[in-house]
Amino acid sequence: MNYAEAEKFVLDYLHKNLATTIHYHHVFHTENVIKSSERLCLLEKLDEESSLLIKTAALFHDTGFVTQYEKNEPVGAAFAEKHLPTFGYNPAQIEIIKDLILATDTSKQPQGLFHKIIRDADLDYIGRADFFSISQLLRQELLEHGKAIKLVEWYSLEKEFLENHVYFTDAAYALRNKGKLNNLEEIKALLRESSGNHGLIDMTDMNAQILGEDRKHLVSLLGRTSLFKSADLKLLEHIAKVVDRIHLKENEPLFKKGDAGESMYIIESGTLRVHDGSIIFAVLKQGEYFGEASIIDNSPRTASVSAASDAIILRIGEKDFFSLLGSHPSMNRMLMKELINRLRNQNNAVVDEYKSREQKLTELVELRTRQIVEEKKNVEQKSRELELALKELQETQRLLIHHEKMASLGQLTSGIAHELMNPLNFVNNFSAVSLELLQEVSDLTTDEEAKELCSDLIGNLERISMHGIRASEIVKSMSEHSTNYGNDREEINIHTLIEDAVKASQNTWDSEYPNEKINLVLDFRAAKNTTKAVYVDILRIIINVLRNARSAVHDQFIVDPSSKGEISITTENKDNTIQISIHDNGTGIPNDIVEKIFLPFFTTRPTGKGVGLGLSISHQIVSAYGGSLDYVPSEKGACFVVSIPLEK
Repeated sequence: MNYAEAEKFVLDYLHKNLATTIHYHHVFHTENVIKSSERLCLLEKLDEESSLLIKTAALFHDTGFVTQYEKNEPVGAAFAEKHLPTFGYNPAQIEIIKDLILATDTSKQPQGLFHKIIRDADLDYIGRADFFSISQLLRQELLEHGKAIKLVEWYSLEKEFLENHVYFTDAAYALRNKGKLNNLEEIKALLRESSGNHGLIDMTDMNAQILGEDRKHLVSLLGRTSLFKSADLKLLEHIAKVVDRIHLKENEPLFKKGDAGESMYIIESGTLRVHDGSIIFAVLKQGEYFGEASIIDNSPRTASVSAASDAIILRIGEKDFFSLLGSHPSMNRMLMKELINRLRNQNNAVVDEYKSREQKLTELVELRTRQIVEEKKNVEQKSRELELALKELQETQRLLIHHEKMASLGQLTSGIAHELMNPLNFVNNFSAVSLELLQEVSDLTTDEEAKELCSDLIGNLERISMHGIRASEIVKSMSEHSTNYGNDREEINIHTLIEDAVKASQNTWDSEYPNEKINLVLDFRAAKNTTKAVYVDILRIIINVLRNARSAVHDQFIVDPSSKGEISITTENKDNTIQISIHDNGTGIPNDIVEKIFLPFFTTRPTGKGVGLGLSISHQIVSAYGGSLDYVPSEKGACFVVSIPLEK
């Protein structure tokens, strides 16, 4: 909220546009109310925003006087509603400010602390030392607007006002009540002095030469009504002669809904309310008129009217009303013009109300649309989150099941390996001993037939020993599958370890594939490449994966001898891990066996070429370190990613 710019704009607007007949409700009054409201907000300990809203209402509360003198509060509220958005006030703040401006209408009871503060601020001067000078400005202003009040009568009115006035806030009472009582005592002293025909002299006493005081008062009052403001003196004098006075006490009814409409009325003093039961349509003040429509169309009253305070009403009966129309043609024109103005104002009010409701409905529709869109986004977001959570849950469930299977298989293979190792050791040991004995027998005998028989037995025992040794290696691998990995760790450099694994693997490849050359690419991107681990554990993982990659490249060479084999090893850091990606351009892995590649004893190699424990053991080792071994689909060949945590 840019209050400083708003204040500059409003005060400049009042300086330029207020009529010269405005003496009391001038810029200095607005400035006084602003200061007073600011002071009361501070004493009542309001927060900064609330104080600024009340201060802004004080700034705008008399802007309606530029347009009209009577009932100017709604005009000021509309002026504020039009211009406040320019200074950064939002709709909710503007509604509060409009309500505060309307609350400055003294015929309304203040509702809540905000109303009370601005009402007390508006009358701050009655408890100040400059009360009498400001009071005379108000009297002069009323005189300029057709309300001539003799000085003695004016002080009598001020005395009555101060006696009946109460402060609405404790802060205003503490600040100004003592000064108000002092001013009241001074008014009483002036009135006592005036009773001896001295002290108060008013020139209006000399204007009673043509009409009596009461007749002059009535003519002045009638001339200020919107219906008769353009009437000549003769018509006003005629009307003053035919009117009757009706005195009403507070809450006393003038007429009820459905009564015959035989009179029109003009309010001389007090206020009336137009209502239907408890529903109030309007509040009418001094100088306003009503009831003429029922006389013209002879229709019953469409609403009830009763006194909102003690009131005096001027009544023009049906007979006198039509007599005035017949004897004064100008009254017909005035009445027609006024009725048209009222109809036009009513139409404008209806249109404004329709536009206001349409605007509010549009705002509600837009608000609800935004809410629906936001709710839809939230639902879609929640749906995506639930879908992601479900996928993560399913993946976690799959991994748990896989780990359970691997653990069970580990226990099973450990048991099988233990049971098989003893008989295998027996077979291997005794086959070796038997070979040595047969060799000695063959060397000692001279019988050619015996030598031939020994040679056959030696060949059989060599094959038994070879296959026994192979069986021992398989059982040993099975036993390793259930080993606890990761014990006795030391700090190792992953890049150095990879280079060692590559050298060891290349020596094996040179003997297995002497006629095949491949391109081996090392791309070390990981800035952090050291971790705590058992060197042999991680080395075994890399060698196992490299062995499978080289085998796949060989299979591709068999299919296409023109192909050029390549294996690339890349490292990078991600989420406090080092990831080792080993990619080959070999035959790849068919989709239908991807889920089986980490199972023990699963292999695509021919019998005797592979046991099917390499990836299974590697997976178990890396899991013991809290890492992972994953197969990543590739357009050509296969890619395995080893992820090892860098922390201890």
